Amino acid sequence: GATAAKGVVAGDTVRVMGSTDPTLVDSTGAVWTQYSRTVTLSASVTQMIADGETAWTAASGDVTTTTNTSIFKENIKSASIAFATPFTTGIAAYFATGTLNLSGYQQVSFWIRSSLAVSNNTLSLRLCSDVAGVTTVDTIVIPALPQAGGAMSAITIDLGAALGSSIKSIALYADLVPGATTLLLDDIISC
Repeated sequence: GATAAKGVVAGDTVRVMGSTDPTLVDSTGAVWTQYSRTVTLSASVTQMIADGETAWTAASGDVTTTTNTSIFKENIKSASIAFATPFTTGIAAYFATGTLNLSGYQQVSFWIRSSLAVSNNTLSLRLCSDVAGVTTVDTIVIPALPQAGGAMSAITIDLGAALGSSIKSIALYADLVPGATTLLLDDIISC
């Protein structure tokens, strides 16, 4: 037989352990066609909440909302929300989503970028049952954003339970004073 020092030589028998048969990951059924580069799921595993292509509505005179066409992750824009120094806490901006049933999902994923470092628990996204971002159903606490002005960061938060079944808006709240920072948000989805 072969040894690690000698390697494989003529006449040696080489045995390769077989793998188990593949299993289906999507319990509702996924379709893969031989020689294809794609797998087609029978149902969507995500739901768009806000794509960043439209400016949010400012909920305070100390907040400015626009879109940014220079820094984005999906399509051609990101939502820009700028806090002025007098702003303290509360609802900063909201986006009416239309009525969404997100009860089949328990995670929220999004791209975010901040012009200043933001500490943990300073900001949160709220899924709301009204169109003005006032009646919170689910709260997604945004973790610390230490890379001020850096690249957009992908964040996924698992709430561990089903999201709301009648969501009509998403809102950005400042739970602590954020300072004069500008946030860019893009491609907010439930998953």
